[in-house]
Amino acid sequence: APAWEVIEALLDVVPRAVAQLGVAFARGGEVDFSQASLAALDALGTPDAPTDLLQRLDYRLMHLLVDEFQDTSATQLELLRRLTSGWTPGEDNRTLFAVGDPMQSIYRFREAEVRLFVEAQLAAAVAGIPVTCLTLRRNFRSQRAIVEWVNRVFPSVLGEVSDPVRGAVAFAPATAVKAALGGSGVTFELHASDRDEAQAVVARVREAIEAQAEDVAILVRARTHLEAILPALRDAGIAFTAVELDKLGQRQAVQ
Repeated sequence: APAWEVIEALLDVVPRAVAQLGVAFARGGEVDFSQASLAALDALGTPDAPTDLLQRLDYRLMHLLVDEFQDTSATQLELLRRLTSGWTPGEDNRTLFAVGDPMQSIYRFREAEVRLFVEAQLAAAVAGIPVTCLTLRRNFRSQRAIVEWVNRVFPSVLGEVSDPVRGAVAFAPATAVKAALGGSGVTFELHASDRDEAQAVVARVREAIEAQAEDVAILVRARTHLEAILPALRDAGIAFTAVELDKLGQRQAVQ
């Protein structure tokens, strides 16, 4: 079948491509994120044939802390599995602590699989090590009106049940700690152009300043989304600070 022919061709081509990539990395003295993880696996060996490095780490490693666990890849999980292959859960006082939020998984481009987080939750185990799952629900960041809006809207976005097969994550509601500040808390607006959106942002900022807000922040998904907003703020005479965004050397007067 044509599909099998493609697979056979890949089995021949991919190992050669990997070898050539290794040569290119060595020549340039660089590696990418995936290569660093694969090199770590090679350095450790396997549980059945551990290297001296793995044996030395097994002797010294007592606690593993994993942050942003929702963005773990299969390769990284295998690394954890090898590092903990000599552990005896509940007997040798060694611990594994992983923290993350599957609703914040964003690094699919580097082979991160939120499915691994969901599976770990369902199995109550990370890389074969039994864990106790604790869910933190108290929100210390946002005022109550925002938290309640998110709790009301996002179940229809993320769904109610996690599905490891599809990599679907269920929405987990939060409990607000900060009191409501008044008003709706959230508005949803659509604009025909970036220019219109920038003018609307300026209007919102002015309203906040006139209401004597202590802080006004503008959050965007990417730097390019500020290309119309920053000039609009300047034209309106509204001072702002933008970390690594509005550089002095890039301003027309300086250039």
